[in-house]
Amino acid sequence: MTDLFMQRVTHNNNRNIRANVSHAINAIDKLSEEALFGLTLIYAFQNIYPCNGSIVNGIDELNNNFLILIGDKELPDDFNLHWLYELEILNLVHFRAGTAGTDFFSGLPQMLPGYVATGITIESSMSAEFNDKLANVSLPFYGTFVKHEFCSHHYRIPITYYGDIDRLEIENQRLNVEQKKVVRAIFDSYTDDSDPVVY
Repeated sequence: MTDLFMQRVTHNNNRNIRANVSHAINAIDKLSEEALFGLTLIYAFQNIYPCNGSIVNGIDELNNNFLILIGDKELPDDFNLHWLYELEILNLVHFRAGTAGTDFFSGLPQMLPGYVATGITIESSMSAEFNDKLANVSLPFYGTFVKHEFCSHHYRIPITYYGDIDRLEIENQRLNVEQKKVVRAIFDSYTDDSDPVVY
């Protein structure tokens, strides 16, 4: 609700946004408790990301946030999807034909590419190439890369997703423009080329 009101205030001159926000606020008032809880979980899943570059700590962080959100409530029933259809009838969510009830966690590879990419193989030609690129901008290989927590023969940059590069610190130093450019290029190359890790 807070986000809806913020959208309304921020885009008050946009008639379409005002109409959509007003519709959503009115529709929420008509939802059952289960559907409102389901909508809250969908919103949280799409908007809450772990900030920790460590996969183990980041997943713990995400898990703790959702435990707080869920509290002592029962999760919406996966087999009885009336709460999802209720959201769709009120035009709050949309599903393509046959996709209602699809596991939302199937979207994790797109949401957390820094966690699910296998990274680069230790002592490979790729690691040697990246080492040279990093050295050219005065960045150490170890520190820019960490050992992959779930793939013992691989290294990864300790970030969740692409946007984290702007906040990345290596040896307690923020990256300069050239260093960010190199780290982005490396991250792009190994997330595009590697298969997701299967946990």
